[in-house]
Amino acid sequence: MKIGVDLGGSKILSILADYSDGSKKIRVLKQFQCETEADKGETKVVENIVKAIKAVMPEHESPEMIGIASAGNPYNGRMYGMNNFNIRDGFALEAKLKKFFPNITIKMDNDVNCFALAEHLHFQKPNLIGITLGTGVGGGIIINHKLYGGTRNSAGEFGHMVIVADGEKCTCERKGCFEEYCSARALERYYLKLAGGKKPAAEITLGKNANSKKAIAEFGKYLGIALANIANIFDPDIIVIGGGLSNIRGLMQYARDGVKDAKFLGRKVRIEKSFFGSISPAIGAIML
Repeated sequence: MKIGVDLGGSKILSILADYSDGSKKIRVLKQFQCETEADKGETKVVENIVKAIKAVMPEHESPEMIGIASAGNPYNGRMYGMNNFNIRDGFALEAKLKKFFPNITIKMDNDVNCFALAEHLHFQKPNLIGITLGTGVGGGIIINHKLYGGTRNSAGEFGHMVIVADGEKCTCERKGCFEEYCSARALERYYLKLAGGKKPAAEITLGKNANSKKAIAEFGKYLGIALANIANIFDPDIIVIGGGLSNIRGLMQYARDGVKDAKFLGRKVRIEKSFFGSISPAIGAIML
């Protein structure tokens, strides 16, 4: 048995699952969720991770490993790019957790890398791209059945691929990034421009009025452009879309229509919604 943890900006999700390395199946046995409380600092975040792990700990044996899926770029047991968590670059999270679980192997990776691993377990395609749409845009890459992380384990930052020259300014300081056109704030910006008033992304995704539908269409247009670029670069068997905004009504059709433009050499790329949904990163963490 193994434990997987999805460390999010607002919530921590932990699962206990029956999984053996190389298996094509996984069985979730327990699940727990609590607040991250990132605004209270590193010590509180660690406390809540420990709480989430203990909540799913098996009663009569120790788990084989604990996997942590996190935003940012976990590397060599340390955390980087965790500004939204009030966690400084280089924070030794693995060492902190080892104090509580000294005899258990702990592994960490980016949450969207873990998402890609989990979806690969289900779809079993050799070349898979995972995309998550939410507060930002994340990406994970599977090549020949193996996770590709690049030189510093930071490959797959599709959210900062420019799709509009001199476009909207991104949090990364560049302009025209994919993330600025297919994130929650982008959807809200489209709606504001159309309706002259604000509405939260969660309501817009339901597509209940004309302006919401138009905002979704704009979002879908840019998603199609980005996915066509990714398809032409990687030539994957499948692109799997997850994250909170993957539930936008009609989004998969916009995605499929966009990838139809990636026709070079007769390329055909399958587009699917996440199979495991919200627990996908935690499942992938178990597979590290």
